[in-house]
Amino acid sequence: MITGYGPEVDPVAAGYSVLAFCTLEIEQGSHGTTTEQLAQLPEVLEIHTITGDGDLLLRVVAMSNDHLHEIVQAISSIGAVERTQTQLALATTVSRPVTHVLDSTEL
Repeated sequence: MITGYGPEVDPVAAGYSVLAFCTLEIEQGSHGTTTEQLAQLPEVLEIHTITGDGDLLLRVVAMSNDHLHEIVQAISSIGAVERTQTQLALATTVSRPVTHVLDSTEL
């Protein structure tokens, strides 16, 4: 169950004060190559395959709105990315590790 140990770094303290979520629509059949290219962008912290509107959901950090714009431009330049939609997180009110769920349930 344990996938690793490491420091938990505060992104704001590290200079990454902008948190955004990007929904991508991609060409059919391009999932593997698109996610490989997205994984090369260090600011892309998570890539999720989703249902509903869009195909992928990304969690992205940036140092500023201008930096986020550069990241979104890099994402958009990936050939299979047909459309992006970006939402800025204004605040994070709850952030829990999976251990929170395990601690609160009776096994």
